[in-house]
Amino acid sequence: LIECAPQMFESLSNQLKHDTSIDEEDEDAQLTTGFQLVMRACQRFYQSKIISNDKDLSGIILYGTENSLNAFDFKHIYILHELAQPSAERIIQLETLSEKSTFLTKYNELFGSTQATGYSLNEALWTCSNLFSNSP
Repeated sequence: LIECAPQMFESLSNQLKHDTSIDEEDEDAQLTTGFQLVMRACQRFYQSKIISNDKDLSGIILYGTENSLNAFDFKHIYILHELAQPSAERIIQLETLSEKSTFLTKYNELFGSTQATGYSLNEALWTCSNLFSNSP
């Protein structure tokens, strides 16, 4: 469950500059927003699941999005990935959503603007609960 509040798209450059352990050549150093960092963490999680236990089911729900995609027609909740085994297709999609040059365009194309208001954490948690209840 990932909140897509406008703050997730603000630059983290001030915080990252104070961390002297960051290697400028590291691909993670190119991640400049919280959203990108979360997408990269999800990507790495999927990659580790493929290696360690590829039968585990994982999913991703975004809330605070302009567009909605869920079984209950809750506004501002978008099920990016239903519960399923990790796949190369999902990993590639998350990589696209974390890349510096493409993440914001791809986000706006799929989920709408980041300026949604009035979204409900309760409805997002309800959606998560139902994903688990209806999983195979």
